[in-house]
Amino acid sequence: MKREDIELRRAARDGDARACLAMAGKLFAGEGGIQRNVNLGLAYVQQQLAGGHPETLALVARCVPLEAIVAQRLRAALTHAIGEGCPMARLKKGIWLAMSQASRGDGVALMRASGMEALGVSPDAVDDPRAFAAMLATLAAGIVDPARLALVCARDALDAGDLATACYCIRLAAEFPPVDELDELACRAVYFAAREGQALALPPALVEGALRRRSDKGEIEPQYVLGCALAGIPYGSLAAVQLVKEHSPARAAGLLLRAADAGKHDAWLDLFHTAQGARSGVAGSEVARFFLEKAARAGLADAQTRLGVLLLAEATSVQAAEEGVGWLAAAAQGGNAAAAGVLGTLVLPVPDLPVEYERGLLEKISALDRDLGVRMALARGLHLTRHEALSFNPACDFRAWGLVLSGSSKENPKGRLAPAVTTEMKLELQRVRAFYGQAAPVGGSLMLQRARAQKRVFEMLSISQAMFFASDIGRSWSHYGYGRHWASRTTGVVHTVLGGPARGAAALAVLTA
Repeated sequence: MKREDIELRRAARDGDARACLAMAGKLFAGEGGIQRNVNLGLAYVQQQLAGGHPETLALVARCVPLEAIVAQRLRAALTHAIGEGCPMARLKKGIWLAMSQASRGDGVALMRASGMEALGVSPDAVDDPRAFAAMLATLAAGIVDPARLALVCARDALDAGDLATACYCIRLAAEFPPVDELDELACRAVYFAAREGQALALPPALVEGALRRRSDKGEIEPQYVLGCALAGIPYGSLAAVQLVKEHSPARAAGLLLRAADAGKHDAWLDLFHTAQGARSGVAGSEVARFFLEKAARAGLADAQTRLGVLLLAEATSVQAAEEGVGWLAAAAQGGNAAAAGVLGTLVLPVPDLPVEYERGLLEKISALDRDLGVRMALARGLHLTRHEALSFNPACDFRAWGLVLSGSSKENPKGRLAPAVTTEMKLELQRVRAFYGQAAPVGGSLMLQRARAQKRVFEMLSISQAMFFASDIGRSWSHYGYGRHWASRTTGVVHTVLGGPARGAAALAVLTA
């Protein structure tokens, strides 16, 4: 380096404005034995740029490549230089404006006004990313690096929520040698479009290539998106055909398994759907059930609801049905309305009573017999039959979600499940559990004594049993409760939970075979 250049650098470092400007000019041009370094040159004149120094603004507009101007948010430099009649500034700002659909017309006008007739600028050519990329590629590297500019503009557009501009810039950048940043931005555009329900203006081949390369690097979300698309499953608001050229169930299964194993729990439920297809690489009822159980254990309410319905439909005992209701209760607790609807099919109807009248009756019963009063309140709260209200055993029949009623030789020998579905039912269940938690519960051996006491109290208070309890179930368990008989009586609910009549029937047939 020449002595005068060393002195110039020293003066610039000491804050001399003229020296900073001169040093920046040498760094922008890469002359005088100084290697070209645009970012370092901009660092020397940051103070002058912040103060709007005219000579500095003009230098930046003439000598700094457009992608650096865009990255550093230096539009003021181009605006100032245009006011001074600089053709290069017009060209650069025109290119910048043309990258956005909203300002493309103004951009074309500025490029034409720059005097660069050789570019052949026209609205149609600029609207086509491929044609515009070819046009920009003819410019000198000191004016613009079109691939770098497109990536910078795409990132800014995504940060601003402008998906249309981002997709245009990504398509333009795709006309040049691929880089990792392009794949990252394409994936971001996919996530944004799926989340916001906006149109994704990217070719499926470009999207699939980006997702595949990011998946090969072990990224979870691209694995999941590509797996869904290859399986024909929508990703958010995006259909599979928008993301891949053709389906491949075998490849989809592998990608979804990798995503699920890495913690993307939604993939387990998608694998459950995939496994039901005859062409799937992981087809089979046992495999499908495994995936559904994994999704349910991961806390997915939809999977818990589906698993609960399937377990309830295939149960042959109250103990087996209890597991299904447990999953349904967990899903309902998480806010799943479908799960609450299924639990509602297990609730017996009880005669309606005016609220004040019912409250007064229960208070009078409790005043005469505290234990009987609590049982009668639970009978009204959880819609129990008379036999169930008098025979449930507080020591072993309570569950977090309701009651498991064992039944008897006279009524429903197979037993029944009585879930607490509404908020009021849950509060009543908690109140009764708290009462028996503080008292010594007595088993079912006093059923006869309780029945006599209940009959006597009801006669004293002139209460009709038919208007107080749910109707007696009788000996046949098949007309109510669980198993295939329950599924046949609640076909609409089952099909709704499993995804519609056709899909629901297929799922039930596969998983209960």
